[in-house]
Amino acid sequence: MPDDRKEAALPGALAAGLAEGIAPIAPLPDRAAAVKARIVERVRRERSRFRTVHAGDGSWVQIAPGVESKLLHDDGATRSFLLRLEPGARLPSHGHAAEEACVVLEGSAQLGDIEVRAGDRIEVNLTLPATGIIDQRP
Repeated sequence: MPDDRKEAALPGALAAGLAEGIAPIAPLPDRAAAVKARIVERVRRERSRFRTVHAGDGSWVQIAPGVESKLLHDDGATRSFLLRLEPGARLPSHGHAAEEACVVLEGSAQLGDIEVRAGDRIEVNLTLPATGIIDQRP
């Protein structure tokens, strides 16, 4: 099988020294415009990867007594949502069909043997055992 790797024509230090000695050349205006247009188009395409969910979007669904959820994103592989628990509420132990990410906005909760507080971020992957959530507020 042929080896497609090519050896450098010049040693690295020599190539770097020569490159430093070359004055930069500005591209022709039409070439610069074409490059800029390609970059702008790519940014426009990539922008669709970002999704904004405003506070009034979606709806809250009760998933257990004193526990409500509001789905933000679900592509089958990952899911993000808001979870609202009344003081003392419990979400029973459950499995996960997708990886989940959550940020605690206020209060604290117990997830198995882990306590999370406001500002903490939790990621749940499919390999973790199912656990329940208990709101720690009185």
